[in-house]
Amino acid sequence: MPTRSRPARGSDAAPTLPIDDPPLDDAFYFSGPDRPGMALDRYADAVDDLDPVDGEVATAELVVTDDVLVKAFVLAPGGEIDAHEHADATNVFHVLEGEPTVVRDGESERLAAPAVVLNERGDVHGARNDTDDRAVLTASLCPLP
Repeated sequence: MPTRSRPARGSDAAPTLPIDDPPLDDAFYFSGPDRPGMALDRYADAVDDLDPVDGEVATAELVVTDDVLVKAFVLAPGGEIDAHEHADATNVFHVLEGEPTVVRDGESERLAAPAVVLNERGDVHGARNDTDDRAVLTASLCPLP
């Protein structure tokens, strides 16, 4: 079994201590067309077939539990998620593809994937796609109202 090493704690010198972690099986953690294994990833299957027409937004719910909602938004060119707020929940955008313009409390910023935007409770937020290519983001809402 291969070993790695790390500097000894509390030392400025370079002595090392062995780390005998077993090798990770990437197929267990990552799944997809090029990686057989457990189907943990909910993104590709849900989003790949979404193809909204210009000016539209297509959505897919990736995770829904009692505590959290994770929803994917595919914004075609000209597509927009209208500004809205969640008084009792935090909403985090994860920009995964493209360059959407994110709007929060009257300000806007064009972001390139990958990017993360925190929308605190009560923040008025939304997104639009001002480009000629699709943009994809997920929104994680927690706790659910």
